[in-house]
Amino acid sequence: MKYAFLNLGKYVHDFFELPGNYNFNAGTEVITCEKRNLRMDVAYFSDKNLINNIENQSKPVDFEKLSAIAEYAKFILIYNNALVNTIVITKVDPKYCLKEISLTRSLILRPYYIY
Repeated sequence: MKYAFLNLGKYVHDFFELPGNYNFNAGTEVITCEKRNLRMDVAYFSDKNLINNIENQSKPVDFEKLSAIAEYAKFILIYNNALVNTIVITKVDPKYCLKEISLTRSLILRPYYIY
């Protein structure tokens, strides 16, 4: 998937009917203030203040995985002053995946699942 987005980003974006437009790829690795190294699968600038973060998962998305995705979303939100649209492409029925996690008391990450 990462290779496909790097080389065929707009076409993959259109194929999955993802929100917004495909503009250009964003970085997929960040180091947090707590010195956590986070690597995401695909991230790209979609529209003027929106970054789409695409994650591929073959196992159910649990608290630990969604927590890492949330840390990445927080970093993007602060560093780029952009909102994050998290999309998880999974081989597991989303009913077995965690549906939301709090970034702050008033900001909640609710990924969109493609099954």
